[in-house]
Amino acid sequence: MLGIKFKGFEDIHIDMAQNLSKWESFLFAEEIYQEPVPSYPELNAFRKLMLIRAVRGEQLVFSMSQYVAEKLGKFYEDAATASMADVFTDSDKKTPIIFILSQGADPSD
Repeated sequence: MLGIKFKGFEDIHIDMAQNLSKWESFLFAEEIYQEPVPSYPELNAFRKLMLIRAVRGEQLVFSMSQYVAEKLGKFYEDAATASMADVFTDSDKKTPIIFILSQGADPSD
């Protein structure tokens, strides 16, 4: 599907099948985002995330965290935590409090 929808990935399935031994270290890596992509040295970081989503979806959140740290800095990688008292003091009748939760987030922490 990746090769059908996105330019540059058209023959990736053929390359994987013909060069499986080269691809194994990438496909089965503990930290897939840190591994070089075989046959695609010019692949930018965002397109690498697309590939990771296609072949190892369970690694996507971790890889995205590494991508954010790499592109924006470690400061943006860490989740901000604040107490309700801190949040409440920053709000008023014209400034609402909005919480955005992601999968796996526990709002009670």
